[in-house]
Amino acid sequence: MKSGVKIRCRVVQGLVEVAEGSMGSQDALTRVLQGSGLSPQDRALCTEILYGSLRYGPALLKVVDSRLRKGLAATDPKIVWTLVAANYQLRVLERIPDHAVVHTAVAVARELVGPHAAKLVNGVLRTELRSMESDPRTPPAPESCYPGYIRRAFSGLGDVNLSAAAKAYLHAAPHTIRGRGECFTDVATLLKKLEDVGVKGAREGRVPGCVILPRGGGAVGAGTADWIPQDEASWAVARLATEMAKGLGPECRLLDACAGRGVKTDALRHGLGSGARITATDLSPNKLKDLSTLVPDVTTRAVNWTASTHFEEGSFDFVLLDSPCSGFGTLRRRPEIRLLSRRRDLDALMETQQRILANTAQTLAPGGVLLFAVCTFSPGEAGDALGRFLASEAGSGFEPAALPTAPVADWQQADGSWLTYDDPEKLADPADTFYVGAIRKR
Repeated sequence: MKSGVKIRCRVVQGLVEVAEGSMGSQDALTRVLQGSGLSPQDRALCTEILYGSLRYGPALLKVVDSRLRKGLAATDPKIVWTLVAANYQLRVLERIPDHAVVHTAVAVARELVGPHAAKLVNGVLRTELRSMESDPRTPPAPESCYPGYIRRAFSGLGDVNLSAAAKAYLHAAPHTIRGRGECFTDVATLLKKLEDVGVKGAREGRVPGCVILPRGGGAVGAGTADWIPQDEASWAVARLATEMAKGLGPECRLLDACAGRGVKTDALRHGLGSGARITATDLSPNKLKDLSTLVPDVTTRAVNWTASTHFEEGSFDFVLLDSPCSGFGTLRRRPEIRLLSRRRDLDALMETQQRILANTAQTLAPGGVLLFAVCTFSPGEAGDALGRFLASEAGSGFEPAALPTAPVADWQQADGSWLTYDDPEKLADPADTFYVGAIRKR
């Protein structure tokens, strides 16, 4: 089997696993490229095919469905995603000759499924090419790349129209890191260390302390003692939490309620120092294990915040609640959200958020502050979620709390909250979209 076909087989297998929900796109890409021995150009192409197929997936799946006599549901997923990947190359990339796309797709189908699959793929793609002879070959409309409820969620971006928002989240996410240890606030030293390992052209982002890596400028891995990958908006939220916690005094007791693997916890520890009393909780013991490795000197506890408060009232002066959400604001780096999210899941998430808000807020001491963050722009999960909580019985003892000025002027909302939306038509390296607001216990 030729190396080009072999690696494309891995891409298709990765797409199948992502579509089935057994792994995320980043894990799938890591598996595809691991030990492949590909040149940087071929690695970039495989990355483009995998992520592009997922970004345009909802639209391209409809195209493929229309060409399959048995439809998607009755067709082997490996055939389906071979056709999706080929359609992405034919309709969007275009720089690869048509005959090469078809030849490789047929070989992939033969290798993964068998001769009958190769014949089917060849027939479908030949039909596709004939249809393209009479119609202009254009990428699917951006709006067609999202289910309807995600398109409706774009209303949370304010005055941005549907077409602009849909197009915005088809762009690739930048690779952003921030410092750790001696590099936590020393960007010059961090940039020098990156150059020493072959990363050229990195630059400081808009949020002080973060560094944006050039595309194709070298890999930095999962992190070191000197840096860790963290999106610019995520880093802005961690800096905000640190600033607000410091404002509550040196004895501030801090809870990172949904800490995950601890990237924000690590930022809090660096920003507040070793003397800060930080408790990190999460539902997943495995994530807490990773957190303890990353940030060994914080108290950890496995907690289901949907069930009860778990801590006595008045246990904390500051709570960072990076709440579970749909993740729509991370669509650039997690394009599989388009395929895996469901309207009913969104409704359930909004109910879950209210339970978590109520239980975490009750742990605050009088005058304590809860910083609520979600990596989404869906109104029901963002500002409306805080509004519903404040209007509820559980929220009767709380009031809105002001946030400091956002590090990027466009992120500041009229009500004082933040919405970290960037238009990639105006900015080359857009951040993830977070909503951030705060409440205070009276």
